[in-house]
Amino acid sequence: MALLSKRKGAAAKEGRAQPSPRPAPNRLASEKIDYYARREAGVLNFDLIRLDQIEMDPTNPRTEGIDASSLLEVIPKFLVIDPNDRSYDAEAVAKFDKAMGECVDRIIAAAGDREGELTGLFERLIPLRDNIRLIGVKQPIEIRHTGTKNHYRIVYGHRRYLASILAGERSIPARLVREDAPQKIVQASENLLQESLSLDQRLSAIAHALDEFKLSLDTPAKTLSALTGYNRVQVGFYLTVLRQGTPALRAAIRGGQVDNLRQAAAIAKLPTDEQAAAIEQGEVPTPQPKTPVKKTTRGRRRTAIATPKIKKPKVVQGLLARLDMPEAKADIDWDDIEAVHEIWNRVLERLIKQMEK
Repeated sequence: MALLSKRKGAAAKEGRAQPSPRPAPNRLASEKIDYYARREAGVLNFDLIRLDQIEMDPTNPRTEGIDASSLLEVIPKFLVIDPNDRSYDAEAVAKFDKAMGECVDRIIAAAGDREGELTGLFERLIPLRDNIRLIGVKQPIEIRHTGTKNHYRIVYGHRRYLASILAGERSIPARLVREDAPQKIVQASENLLQESLSLDQRLSAIAHALDEFKLSLDTPAKTLSALTGYNRVQVGFYLTVLRQGTPALRAAIRGGQVDNLRQAAAIAKLPTDEQAAAIEQGEVPTPQPKTPVKKTTRGRRRTAIATPKIKKPKVVQGLLARLDMPEAKADIDWDDIEAVHEIWNRVLERLIKQMEK
């Protein structure tokens, strides 16, 4: 060390440039590390779990009422493997699919009023089944212990679970979460974005999420929106129906008589003695937009006209096409708001200059 110091001193005396200190490596701030640790706590324990050790959540609205045990009984009778494998037996797979299809038909036939809904669910699972046979399940499902040894319940990933059964898989990649980790909020976040769910199922997802966090129906929409990641206005409509909707309205929603969220919220805002009559007579009120109040402005008078905000870039393309502008055929990504904004401004500037001459 002394020799190294002497060399550094000699170099300085000779006027040699000293190497600049290395910049400190970018490190994640301690509070960020703590945040990610808390967010991922208990969800990084990945494993390959046998399908027959997992059960679906009976309260999940997407798969409520489906008993997968009969489907699981079909799997041990066949060996279904990757179609790309040289030992793939197409005849055996065809027999497996037939036996599984017959089992699915029995489940659908016993579904009563939900027959059409379950038919659609299983039909949408076929492409996912075929994909799993080719490449497996790439995104693990999330499960938790049920209290029984080697037995688990799905938190989310019900479609991947069912499709894996239909594909003839024996196991599925899963990550195990703490027993006290939120479950219904996760399901609500996933379910509310599924277009295939009925209004009644979406309302159930919201109600379950509130129960899990011990939140009342008076919870602000902003709070529930932050928990689920779902649009605050839409969450407000759901809460309105849950708070103010009568049993008659919920029955109409369950039966499909009322299937539009905005209309359901509008009915829920009626006095309780008028809701049943509105449903029965089919006089479902359509919410009217509020009449804007003209504001009196002070200060300098307006000297220019601003164009309204356009939130959907493809609206601009439609306007340009109607105006027969050559820019409507521009070779750009019409979903790229920056590129569309640039073209729109260019067209406006040209038109303004032409008109102001």
